[in-house]
Amino acid sequence: MVFAARQLAVMLAATFMLIGSVSGGTAAEPAYSFDATPGKLPKAIIPVHYAIELAPDLTSLALAGVEVVDIEVREPRGSRSMPST
Repeated sequence: MVFAARQLAVMLAATFMLIGSVSGGTAAEPAYSFDATPGKLPKAIIPVHYAIELAPDLTSLALAGVEVVDIEVREPRGSRSMPST
């Protein structure tokens, strides 16, 4: 009886240690931040819609297409004056 109680105590201690090591090593990811996410465009330019039209030519194995990207500009970098004509 004493041996069974000791074995149960050892198993419970091992279980709690295992649970503690697994749960302690997991941390939540930080919340998504658009400003902190890397990208090729400046953060003031945000693509809001993509339209892609592809036209594959199976005989020549060519792929033609058109791409249109609508963007939103958060803050202009500066005004450019149009050349006078």
